[in-house]
Amino acid sequence: MGARLRQVESVSEGAELLQEAVKAARRGDSGVARTLLLRASVIEPALDLIWLWLAQLSSSPSDKESYLRHVLAMQPEHKVARAGLADLLCEEGITAAKTGSRTRARELLARSIELDRDKQEAWLWLAAVAESGEDRRRDLAQVLAIEPGHRQALALLALLDARPDEEDAGSAEIETSWQHLLLEPEERSEETGEIGAGGLLRNPFGNTADRETNLENHTNKRSSAMASIKESLQSLAEVDGFIGTCLVDSNSGMMMGSEGGGTIDLEAAAAGNTEVVRAKRKTMATLGLKDGIEDILITLGKQYHLIRPLTAKDGLFIYLVLDKGRSNLALARHKLASTEKDLVV
Repeated sequence: MGARLRQVESVSEGAELLQEAVKAARRGDSGVARTLLLRASVIEPALDLIWLWLAQLSSSPSDKESYLRHVLAMQPEHKVARAGLADLLCEEGITAAKTGSRTRARELLARSIELDRDKQEAWLWLAAVAESGEDRRRDLAQVLAIEPGHRQALALLALLDARPDEEDAGSAEIETSWQHLLLEPEERSEETGEIGAGGLLRNPFGNTADRETNLENHTNKRSSAMASIKESLQSLAEVDGFIGTCLVDSNSGMMMGSEGGGTIDLEAAAAGNTEVVRAKRKTMATLGLKDGIEDILITLGKQYHLIRPLTAKDGLFIYLVLDKGRSNLALARHKLASTEKDLVV
């Protein structure tokens, strides 16, 4: 009994250190955050959020890789860790390709693709450092399988088709053309709008006007999504007894939007309640319950805390805090379900 109690206290202390580290990171105190996370990692080494935050704050690629691999050693299919490591290996592979380390680049890019088969940039650069024209065509075909109209891949295939007798990577002329494709975007002619030496791999949208239009479209879509989150959370403020609410990504423990809060630190609550959701799902799996979580209610002396996972967007949940004396729990749960249904992320 005593050992079990000490274990519970240890877990609580590790979670508290994590919450303090998250607050320090958001203030910009990266050094303090890392110190707190390292202390937490000793107390609660199985808590994946600690290692994910260490990776996020690390400036060393080797340390970042080590932290992410630590998570994958515990949870081999961890989506966030796999994606993060795939990004890191891809970046290192591109750097190796630019410096002429083709063998090293192929190794890093292949490892990136093992973690994320849909990583288009890794396939493109793998084609750029391939050993033969056949390999290049295969890698570019993978890009087009992911996105049939991918402009870089189509342009690079056109380059190969233009010289069918010189496909081998050892051909001086074809190799020179591919080396040009590794140049930075600013080294091409912006005035003419041509997709030249640096444009195919690093500029997918053609001339400057096209890029500006695409950026504007992307920005508008992102703004619309953020507006939807904000409006949905604001609608919850109409609930009797409302104190605060936020939308949380349970993969990272990070808050995607919030409203109200009062004396409640919603950022710390986001990280803490992520562990509540994970613990409940783990318990359900242990019990063999093949069902989803509709909501989780935590009743305090003066407050209700409601957690509702989004059925349409796995990994996200809404957290709502209410004043117990001024709220109608049934109406609040009905409003929360309605908000989840209308929320667009």
